[in-house]
Amino acid sequence: MSQNLSDGVVRDLDQAARYGESINTESHRLNDMIDKVLHFSAIRSGQYQYVLHPVDIRTVVESEIEAIGRYSGREHRLATMFEEDLPLVLGDSQALRSVVRNLISNAMKFGKDDAAVSIEVCKSEGRNGTRIELAVEDSGEGIPSSEVAHIFEPFYRGNVARAGQIQGSGLGLSLVREIVAAHNGRIEVDSQEGQGTRVVVYLPVVGKGGLRGSRV
Repeated sequence: MSQNLSDGVVRDLDQAARYGESINTESHRLNDMIDKVLHFSAIRSGQYQYVLHPVDIRTVVESEIEAIGRYSGREHRLATMFEEDLPLVLGDSQALRSVVRNLISNAMKFGKDDAAVSIEVCKSEGRNGTRIELAVEDSGEGIPSSEVAHIFEPFYRGNVARAGQIQGSGLGLSLVREIVAAHNGRIEVDSQEGQGTRVVVYLPVVGKGGLRGSRV
């Protein structure tokens, strides 16, 4: 497409606009894939240094939704619900943005085209006190029970992704798990075939005595 545009083969303005939109979408997808590979490699090699500070998780989620809308035009599929007066999360803002981005991207890819993806952020009480819950839910085909145990493996792609030729690197959830673990958090997946998938990330909040957060 880019070659045709540069060579002047495409003269119709509408067709040129469609070409430009496709190039833009694919360039963002390629950039996202490269970011995942580099980030995952840095984490696994111990070269990624987390910079922990108080983070407003609502701001992180809203900024990622805005970014997704800019290059995909599909922000209308995202339904959000934020609890009021959320405590701050102890985290690395860039790494947490990656968590949110990957969870939403997965839900949009595997959810039904005409159904919204639900994003909910609230606080709850865990064994060690207050924590933040970030839940992303789709209404897609769900994950077969035989595959649930493997979805966090690097480069793993299930039968639904392969059969449906859904684009992806198989690194998203593996990267999410690595980041969440580094934040003393945890992640849960609830999925049944034909009934969609709900992924919940639990993150520690800033402690009363300072920045240190407890494992949740």
